[in-house]
Amino acid sequence: MRYGLILCFLACALGSAFAQTTVTIKSVSPAAFGFNVTVEVTNVGTRPIVVQLSPNPAAGHPRLQSLTVEQWDTNLGWQRVGPCKDIEGQRTRTLSQHQAMQDVVPIGDVAHGWSNAPCPRKIQHLGGKIRAVLACTYDSEGEFKRRRGIEQCQLVESPPVELPNWHSPD
Repeated sequence: MRYGLILCFLACALGSAFAQTTVTIKSVSPAAFGFNVTVEVTNVGTRPIVVQLSPNPAAGHPRLQSLTVEQWDTNLGWQRVGPCKDIEGQRTRTLSQHQAMQDVVPIGDVAHGWSNAPCPRKIQHLGGKIRAVLACTYDSEGEFKRRRGIEQCQLVESPPVELPNWHSPD
């Protein structure tokens, strides 16, 4: 616990973008393949933050490139259940102080027809706790352009929520 407080203190003292960001699951609604999870990303800091947008903003696809949803598994830990995003985009959006952005992340259940090739999933059935995770935020457009991959990012996680019982909306 002490190390987490030290990291938070350092991040807050340095003013990094991840320390200025909160991620919250606003709602979970049933879909034929599983659920649509509405997530809100908020800049709670005093300076603008930059987030990367998906290169494919078609209907039904998340708009934030590094936003995903994970499900807790007692044997495997947190596992992704959201869509695969293997193509990076070059578009960004700047969130000013106290500005929020909502996105809908579809999560799927293989048993109900979810196919997420080419990214295989270890989770076969949705249920239990989920959390939203934003992998990267940036202090500036310049920092975004100099990025060195996801390993340089600090994850911003929402508090976990319990998935409702699954019922097809049909």
